[in-house]
Amino acid sequence: MTLFGFQFQNGSIKSDELPEDTRIASLFQFQNGSIKSQCGNLINISFSDDFDEMKNQYLTVTKLFDGLLAGKGSVLSMFQIVKEYLVEIDNRIKLNDQGKMSGIKAGLIRLNYLTNGWGPGDLIIIAGRPGMGKTAVALNLFAKTAAIDGNNILFFSLEMDRFRLTDRIFCSYGGLDPYRLKEGKFTDDEITRLNESAVAIQQLPIYIDESARVDINHITAISRAKHRKGECDMIVIDYLQLIESHQSNNWQKNREREVAEMSRSLKLLAKELKIPV
Repeated sequence: MTLFGFQFQNGSIKSDELPEDTRIASLFQFQNGSIKSQCGNLINISFSDDFDEMKNQYLTVTKLFDGLLAGKGSVLSMFQIVKEYLVEIDNRIKLNDQGKMSGIKAGLIRLNYLTNGWGPGDLIIIAGRPGMGKTAVALNLFAKTAAIDGNNILFFSLEMDRFRLTDRIFCSYGGLDPYRLKEGKFTDDEITRLNESAVAIQQLPIYIDESARVDINHITAISRAKHRKGECDMIVIDYLQLIESHQSNNWQKNREREVAEMSRSLKLLAKELKIPV
């Protein structure tokens, strides 16, 4: 029997191939129905003297809860893993024959050689002192290069607004002088390059979120929504330490621990969506 996208067989739940958010919503509907009913039956049976019936009902409820908590499950046999792995190897061979990488290219040839591109579930952290060019690397070497290759980039800018980021993209793409661009002083040649860059840049699949106050929940919600629409192949966050923590008002807060927890959450998001962050 199938109900709310789930198959019921011998008292257990088997999830269909549904998106994670749909599965969770369906499980919530089921939780308010069948599990509640079965738990009620268990309570009623417990007042009787039929120990065997009570034991069977307890096992039924336990299986339902196991299905609720485990969902599709993450435990696979080596037979299943190797079968999927060989398919992955075949895809790598086809990409190599076409001269392509299995991951998303960065703007550095040597780095691409070492990593074969950013892969699903990768968490990449660019570390450096203030003013060392972390945003320039993330935006122009990683985000812009990946977007030129046709990848959808979701860029969370916690430090700069959209126009300052666009300034940097135009300077990089059109070879424009950043100081002249800010002042609005252009030669005829620079005006031509500006217009040509505008035509190309506005076609890049880069989506910028410049919300002033951002926490992990905001990043996760936006990322999942864009990923469902097929508009998120890589996430870029500028930068990690500006993400608000739920413990920001806690006098016992430890900023180092907060950053570590946010890094962990981003790694889990990358693994969940199967994209690099």
